[in-house]
Amino acid sequence: MILMLLVRAINLFSDIIVMLICASAVMSWFTRSFGPGLWKIYHFIQSVTEPLVRPFRNLLWKFSSQMGIDFSPILAILAVQFVARLLTRVLITI
Repeated sequence: MILMLLVRAINLFSDIIVMLICASAVMSWFTRSFGPGLWKIYHFIQSVTEPLVRPFRNLLWKFSSQMGIDFSPILAILAVQFVARLLTRVLITI
């Protein structure tokens, strides 16, 4: 019972992180049109997601610094989902 609750919590947490990464990526396209309220929300989302996205951004920067598109949020989402699935599989097998 407790393990299933923990599995659900892990899945919920990973879903929230993925949604925040997506929101951060989309909001970054429109930062010039933000009012003061949206800036606070954007900075909060950035403060949560940037520690997860930055390592992938640094990794991609080393390989191709002239790309016009930042693929690091996609890699961060894949990593979050991979870790969440790995943790849930380990917990289910216990």
